[in-house]
Amino acid sequence: MQKLISRPYISASTAMLSLLATAVIVTFGPPTAAADIPVYLKHDSRFPSGLHPKTWLEARTTETQIQRWFRVVSGKTYGWLAEDHVLSQIKLTSIARTIREEPDRSAPQMDSLRTTRIPKDSQVILLEILGSWSRIRVLSETAPNHDSWILNEALVRNKGNQIQRGFTFQETPLRLAPNFKKPPHDRFPAFKEIAILNTIQADGVSWIEVQAEQSSVWLERKNIWLSQDLSDGTVRPLQSGLELRSSPLPHADVLKRLDGTETLKIVDSKYLRWGKVKIPEHGSLWWPISEDKTEGPDAIPPLKLSTEDLVGRNIYDMALSPSVPGLRFASARGLFRSRDGIEWSIIPKFDSDNYPISVAKNGLLFVGPYVSADNGEKFEQWIRWDRLIETIKRGTGSPPMKLRLSALKSVDDDGNAMELVLDVGRSKPVRIGTSDRGLTWKLL
Repeated sequence: MQKLISRPYISASTAMLSLLATAVIVTFGPPTAAADIPVYLKHDSRFPSGLHPKTWLEARTTETQIQRWFRVVSGKTYGWLAEDHVLSQIKLTSIARTIREEPDRSAPQMDSLRTTRIPKDSQVILLEILGSWSRIRVLSETAPNHDSWILNEALVRNKGNQIQRGFTFQETPLRLAPNFKKPPHDRFPAFKEIAILNTIQADGVSWIEVQAEQSSVWLERKNIWLSQDLSDGTVRPLQSGLELRSSPLPHADVLKRLDGTETLKIVDSKYLRWGKVKIPEHGSLWWPISEDKTEGPDAIPPLKLSTEDLVGRNIYDMALSPSVPGLRFASARGLFRSRDGIEWSIIPKFDSDNYPISVAKNGLLFVGPYVSADNGEKFEQWIRWDRLIETIKRGTGSPPMKLRLSALKSVDDDGNAMELVLDVGRSKPVRIGTSDRGLTWKLL
């Protein structure tokens, strides 16, 4: 078969019972102790290469990395996939623009910060995609004369001229002309990226021309995904047999295996932190850092709980709304809401996660990095982790080895001034505050 010229794929107590009806509880339990943790050759590996104790790994972690996971729906099944293993619109894009101001980084790592920033709405060329990061070059007369790394989530496809790329999702015949008059010259494999020269309609069939070593060849359009087949809210599998998992961890329970042709709707996303360790006789390996307990689908609580049932789930934090009489929230391996302190309803967005809670005087509900203006009906993320980490690094002289939000508090009427307590892997936690709801931070 002729070799096609294409870009190689690049590849987050009973004693409480008397307080449930009235008080805001601000105590926080320690993270759940974990047994041995799987380690991986790379943080995009699908299968582990061994097990090691969590404390052993924490003591030897020399570098950290982040990886975005998408919660998607396939049929009636909801599950998680790593960004490395799915095809998104941005991965078939050559010219993009930034949707927010971004730190300028010299490497695909949170702590590789330069002193400059990339403005919002900058037009950029995508040079490389590596996991949840993109290497870009800004198209501007005032742009820095170097390439930069930013998170994929900060980019959208730019309207206008693009270098067309596609992705085969099933094996497809390769023909020397855009017709069926002669047998296929060869077959092109599934799950490969291609560079597109031309698209035409011939006899009611859509054809795509791609470059081979010595000449161009033709593939049927129906076997290829193009950028217009994807949107900001959908992704496609990068191969068949991918595991849809119960939580954003590479060793979480497998809920379903994908055949590779599905269109997957994104309903949420989270970042998973990875730690790099050097293990004698094995070299460098990666381990997934997570404080959240991995649970299977059977652990999902019922839609309504009694107070006794809620206490049985080990309450992590609670908060009473100052603006709505009787309204309170509880974090107990999931987020729950009650208007009478007797019956509790689950707010499904948070699965089995434990987050600290705070409610501002104007009613804004803060649950970990998320905020709701309608008492928990809809949420949006308010913490920009990159800006927070940047502040910690500048204030302490080194990036955090881990990052766990253990407490938060609203300190003004409008929910703009917030104080956080963070476990950053050192002997003492870090206290950090913002007066503009996360736009800027300072150590306290």
